[in-house]
Amino acid sequence: MNTPPKILKLDLGGHDGWTLQKAEADSTIFIRGLDDVEVERIDNAAGFCRAHVISPTYRLLMSSHRVWQQTYKRVADAKREEFEPSLTEELLGAMVGWLLIWRLVLDQAAHNVSQRFGRDSDQLAGLRAATHQAYDSSLAYRIVEALRNEVQHREMPPLNLTRTKKLDKETGQAVTTISCKFVVSYLLESSKSLAKIRAEFSQTPDAEFEVARIVDDAMEAMNIVLFELAKVSAPEFSEHVRYLRDIFRETEPVPPLLLRITPPKTGQDSRGFNVEMKPLLDVAFVVEHAPIA
Repeated sequence: MNTPPKILKLDLGGHDGWTLQKAEADSTIFIRGLDDVEVERIDNAAGFCRAHVISPTYRLLMSSHRVWQQTYKRVADAKREEFEPSLTEELLGAMVGWLLIWRLVLDQAAHNVSQRFGRDSDQLAGLRAATHQAYDSSLAYRIVEALRNEVQHREMPPLNLTRTKKLDKETGQAVTTISCKFVVSYLLESSKSLAKIRAEFSQTPDAEFEVARIVDDAMEAMNIVLFELAKVSAPEFSEHVRYLRDIFRETEPVPPLLLRITPPKTGQDSRGFNVEMKPLLDVAFVVEHAPIA
């Protein structure tokens, strides 16, 4: 049985350009016409929210960190018969992926701030100061930077994955744990070894580090950098949110919809038309709940 086509009733209010619409289930309610300047401002405001709040590059780092944690947990929960050398490769792949995203985020953050504010701007200087603070204050951050440098220019780090079963004295039950470590000498042997790492561990080249702890501690230190990025975007973000809130109030309780009808393009049926829409549903949560007065 053929399903009848869904009919959407559009109310353009006799306006031949972009219109501000309140979208219902099967129709739109015309609010008012928009000129090109206002449409551009709405596009810029919504685009900023999407780029810097909803899906900024640093969310890739959060995502890759979760992938690492999930991989680590899967390996930790593996049964005895499943505990094979290939598990080390899974952990290595997840860790290397996170390391490369780590550098990508830092490079893109510096590039974006430089593009927006200039190479000599206070904003870029603040971001660089934040990365230096994170590096100087966190051993895990320094080790991650050294590991990332080695992975990009030399080879994958050798990981030592072991599985241990111990008796829990309190419960009397056998508890299985895993350990995934690497030796710091791996970082010291390279000609690209970071000077500070070499100075810190030249006397203790056999020191071992638990990868899971290093990754988590480095992510904690990265918050210094992410906080600075939030500060950089805060003034512009506040301005855009306040403007969008005014637009959203005009179509309460539903998010606005920008809509226009344009003539058919070359090669299309001359009796037809094109419907263009710019929905703002995806920025609604940010606009409504951003902690901005």
